[in-house]
Amino acid sequence: MIKSGGIIMLVSFVKRDFPEILFSKEYLNVLPLLEMVRQKGMINVLFDDNGDKVIRGRLYDYEYILNLKDGEFVDSLQIEIELK
Repeated sequence: MIKSGGIIMLVSFVKRDFPEILFSKEYLNVLPLLEMVRQKGMINVLFDDNGDKVIRGRLYDYEYILNLKDGEFVDSLQIEIELK
């Protein structure tokens, strides 16, 4: 998907040992995420204001995915999280 100023890529975060999608988000620039994966950076994802629903883990690896959808190629990124 192209938006003014760049290309938006869908990024899905999955558990390392089990391919369950924890959450997905669109990013305009995925390079900082890839650098965090390279450095095995930690991530905390809060799903509510109280901090009751949170994912904590280390970014472990990534996979670039290219799918054919409606006659066009759509690319996305899947990042594995090693949960703590």
